[in-house]
Parts: sequence; C-alpha cells; structure tokens
Amino acid sequence: MKFSITTKEFEENLIKLREELNNSLLKGKKVSDDFEDELLELEEKQKEMEKELLSYYRSYGDNIYKSKIEITSIKLEGSFDPESYLKSSLKIDEDIFLFSYINQKLHFARILDEGVERIELSQAVKNIEDLIIYMKKINDNKILAFSISGGIYILSYEDIDSVFENINSLKIYKFKTYFKGFENVIKLGNNKFLLQTLKNDLTLLEFNEDYSDFKFIIEEEISIEEDEISSLVGIGDSKFLMGTREGFLIEGEYKINHIIVKEKIKIFEGPLNKLWILENFNRQKEYCACLGNDGNFALFNFRKNKIIKLKSEKIAGKLFEIKSKNGTSIFLSEDGLVYVLEEKMGEWELNEDLTKPDLFIVNVMAKDSSSYLCLDIYGNFLNIKIDHLDSIKKLYNLELF
Repeated sequence: MKFSITTKEFEENLIKLREELNNSLLKGKKVSDDFEDELLELEEKQKEMEKELLSYYRSYGDNIYKSKIEITSIKLEGSFDPESYLKSSLKIDEDIFLFSYINQKLHFARILDEGVERIELSQAVKNIEDLIIYMKKINDNKILAFSISGGIYILSYEDIDSVFENINSLKIYKFKTYFKGFENVIKLGNNKFLLQTLKNDLTLLEFNEDYSDFKFIIEEEISIEEDEISSLVGIGDSKFLMGTREGFLIEGEYKINHIIVKEKIKIFEGPLNKLWILENFNRQKEYCACLGNDGNFALFNFRKNKIIKLKSEKIAGKLFEIKSKNGTSIFLSEDGLVYVLEEKMGEWELNEDLTKPDLFIVNVMAKDSSSYLCLDIYGNFLNIKIDHLDSIKKLYNLELF
C-alpha cells in the first residue's frame, strides 16, 4: 500500500535521530535543541501511517480479522421499572444516560460495572409531566430539553451522583414560550437550535451564553407543496437535511433572516422515516443514512452530493432507528432485525454476516467505539458489542504473514 507521507524520508529521519541519541549517550553530550520537536513530528507521522495501515486492513483483510457481534442481557437493578420504551435519550457521561420514556417518565440511568451487565434507574424526574423528544448536554451541570407539547426546560444539578440518591436535588426551569408543539429538534451552530413546530414550519432559536434566555432568529414555513417533514439532521453550523413523508431528501441552509431550500432529491417511493449522520473510523462525518419502508436504505454523501442505495435481500420491513460510532453503525427494522454497517476506506458496507433476527429492539444508543446500549419491546436492556479491527494494538497482535 502507499502511505500519504514519504516513508523513505520518515525512515531517514528516524535513523538520524536514533544515531544522535546514541552518540549523546556514549559521549555524554546533550542532544540538539530541536531534537524533541523532530521526535514529536516523527511520532505524529507514525500515528498517521498506523491509522492508514489500520484502515487498509479493515478494508482488505477480512480473512485476517473477521468482525463479530456479541449480544448480552443487562440486568435492571432497583425497584424503578418504567415498563415502556424510549422516545429520546442522552449520553451524559461515560456510563450515565438520561432516558425519556414514551409514557412521559424521565429517568437518569447509570451502568454499574464495566462489564455492562447491570443498569440502575433513578426515581422518575418530578415536575415534568411531558414527553421529552430532544435533549442536549450544555455543560457538566446543565441539560436542555424540548417536549412534544412545545415546552423548553433546563435541568441542572450540582453532582450527578446526588440525583440518584435524591431526585429532588435536580432543579428544573421551564421557559415561558408560546409553542404548541415540536416535531423535530436539532442543534446547528453555537447555541442555535432548529425546531420543526408544525409539519413544514421551522423556527431557529439562539440561546445566550448561560442558557438563561433565547431569541428568535427565523420563523419560516418551508414550501414543499403537499409533503411533510419527517426527519431533520444538521450537517454544519448553518446547513441541514430534511427527510419527507413522500421520500424526498431536501438540503436547507439558513442565511441572515431566512431559510433557503438548496436541493430536493427523490430518495424513495415511500416515506423517508429517519435521517442520521454516520461517523467513520477517523471520526469524520460525510454520509447521511436514509431509512425507509420495505427495506429501503440509502446513503447520501453530502460532501460530494452523491446517493448510494444499498440493496440486500436481508434488509426487510420498516426501518426506523439507527446510531453510528467510530466506523460502525447499527440500524433496526420493525421485523425484529438488527443490521450492522461498517466503514472501509471511506465507503460504508452492510456486513450481512452480522445481521441478527428476532431481537425486536426499539431503541439503540451508542455507548463507545464498539458497544451499543439497546432496549427491546419488552423493556429489557441489552448490550451489543461489535468486535472489529478498530485499534493498532489488535493489528500488531495479528500474524499477518
């Protein structure tokens, strides 16, 4: 394979520094003033080569390291069982989440050990009798939440652990608003949030620095004839994508005082149920996944304006949920199937060997680079772990020749 850096030059510089270090040790002399800077530069180049090498073997080394999927049950500790599934969720910290259940219950959750075998729910949050559809962590002590009825809340706490001991330690502030409801909410630029208030009405809000107040930037109805927005995702500080009930993908952008519809592309004949941005192995985001009915699945590269439709007999039913982290993605079908996408050299592929039937998962949350926290239709928690070639350490441990 060919590296992006000149390997011959790298090798020559490495030999030069090694000889300089050996001479300094033998003769008791100091190394040159720029020795450390040159060494750090070589270390960065080595990391870049390792990253490229890892990407290469992920793409062309299926016979060397085959990806595997492991599904384990997670025991729910304590007496709090909401007996429902999630409308939205938020990862607050490494092992701490906030769950908004469809029955309007709001619970904090924490995983109790590294084995991801037990999970504990807090008491239900009090003084919010509303269905929270979107949550965003503002800082270490504040969470912003939007409800389906049009409510906007700030949840604050001094110590997250104290919330599990006493739910009354959680402080709740509700903004005074006139909104009648929210369909979708996404974050765009700094402190800016785009809200779908009716089927085709969009509002852009900007909060002040400490999130104690907000102002309206744009209130506008999007003209898309008799269609209706079904999903929103952000692709930049001012750009976003919209999916519609009629199967269109629409690219939008807000300017100083209005929203521009830049492009409208027919993706499916049926509805476009869900949009989600995929994160590749290098933590870059340039593909948007489009989920539809009857196994319809497509990828839109919004950097290159290119559509790729994934065709597979194994993809079936209504696709409705998806999450992505570090070169993998899990998406769900109402037929009870779980599918896994993997990124290889910048392209996303369905790994049919990892497809799992009869799980009937309804919610999935990315936990880390290889694990997903899930909830099935019966309210059971599961952990899905994707074991793939995701570290240089794994590569070095392989017998390549």
